[in-house]
Amino acid sequence: MIAHLALLRRQLINRAKLPLALTALALLVAPLCVLAQYQPPDHVPGAEAQRSAVNSVRTQVSNLHNATQTARNFGDNGVNVVAQQFQGLRNSYNGYLSTLSPSQYQKYGNEWAELRAGLDVLQQAFDVYTQDLTDGRTTATALSDLCRVMDEASRIWMAQFSKVALNAQVRP
Repeated sequence: MIAHLALLRRQLINRAKLPLALTALALLVAPLCVLAQYQPPDHVPGAEAQRSAVNSVRTQVSNLHNATQTARNFGDNGVNVVAQQFQGLRNSYNGYLSTLSPSQYQKYGNEWAELRAGLDVLQQAFDVYTQDLTDGRTTATALSDLCRVMDEASRIWMAQFSKVALNAQVRP
């Protein structure tokens, strides 16, 4: 994972117009001492619901990757395709959190908060895209950069999610 982060960092450094992406990458992988604000439900679904929720998150990451590969085919609407799949990932992650038992959530609360913060950081890539357009970059170039960052950063996020879910005894 560190080698992938180093490669992503080098690619982002080579492009001076992505200062927010560099910040996003740093925040995505930096340990955050954030206490989660999520309150688990009183009634906790069983292990099958948790496995299903993990698979839903994995499916959404796969859908996001597919969107980053095909977004250019949609022209100016390509960013909306990527944004829709990203929102689906965020919704799946929130759904996953609702399946955790209070003890699972409490024990790994910081990790869940870090993952949520990682999604918030990924969201900032859309701001960079908008700024690129404002700065006069072509839609195709700005979209290409957005897709590259979203694809690579979501892979890192998914690896961390899988690790934490496994540690919390949630297996697909």
